[in-house]
Amino acid sequence: MRAFDFDNTIYDGESVFDFYLFSIRYNPRVAKYIPIVFFNLFKYKLGKTTMQDLEQAVKKYSRDYLDSFDNKEELVSIFWDKPIDEFYTDNMVDKPMIDIAKSAYFVKGNKIKKIK
Repeated sequence: MRAFDFDNTIYDGESVFDFYLFSIRYNPRVAKYIPIVFFNLFKYKLGKTTMQDLEQAVKKYSRDYLDSFDNKEELVSIFWDKPIDEFYTDNMVDKPMIDIAKSAYFVKGNKIKKIK
C-alpha cells in the first residue's frame, strides 16, 4: 500500500527528511549526504526546481545511502513504530491504515462518519 499525505493528516512533517535525520543515529556515516539533500531540498522549497528534478538529483545518491544499512527493514519499522491519531479516507482499500490508526473517519462528499 502507498499512502500520500499531502495535508499532513497522517504524518506531521516531511517523512522522508525526518527518516533521513533519524537514520543518522544508526549510521553516522550517512551524514555525508546532508549537504546534497539540503541543497536540493532548498532549491525545491525556493521554487527553483520541480519535485521531479529534486527526485532525480537525489536518486543517484539514494542507492549508496540505502546500501549503508545492514537491516533497512528493521530501521524503517523502528521509525514508523508510532501510532496514527486520526486517519481520514474515502475508500475502504485503506483498511491497513484504518487498522493502525487510533480513530478513523470515512469521508463521502461533505459528510464524515466515524468508523473507528
